[in-house]
Amino acid sequence: MNKRNYYFDNAKFILIFFVVFGHLLQSFIADNETIHALYKAIYTFHMPAFILVSGFFAKGFYQKGY
Repeated sequence: MNKRNYYFDNAKFILIFFVVFGHLLQSFIADNETIHALYKAIYTFHMPAFILVSGFFAKGFYQKGY
């Protein structure tokens, strides 16, 4: 039986939250510079973090020489 890694489950949840929150902020970025800065900060890291987390689950990750 394969054990779940709760660290990555929680990381994916947080990243999904940032995606939804970033889309919510999109309609307010023209009104407030602070919201615009927060929007840019979220979009700077959330997709690269998804790629990093997805790479952990790539087939053959645990094989030697991967």
